[in-house]
Amino acid sequence: MKMTLTLELTTEQVIDFLQQMPPEEKFLVVRALTKETPAEREERMKGIV
Repeated sequence: MKMTLTLELTTEQVIDFLQQMPPEEKFLVVRALTKETPAEREERMKGIV
């Protein structure tokens, strides 16, 4: 059985979490974020502001 969990984190919590990651994993996260198109990034940010 597959379960989906949603967590709401503050920006500070996300930054703290990323700072704890090994450098190679941080790189993968940054790379994934930079692959987004500006339209995708804008759509994702709508829910944050």
